[in-house]
Amino acid sequence: MIKHCLKIAIRNLVKYKVQSAVSILGLAVGFVCFSLSLYWIHYEMTYDHFR
Repeated sequence: MIKHCLKIAIRNLVKYKVQSAVSILGLAVGFVCFSLSLYWIHYEMTYDHFR
């Protein structure tokens, strides 16, 4: 079943190259923004803690 799903996914990636590239790039940018937001929130929450 997994093999079948991967085969379909690869075929769609090859068939719709531009749409796939835009989607993957958008997902990557979203992950980067999310991780930077978490880093900034962590920094702001721990700013006044004297360790």
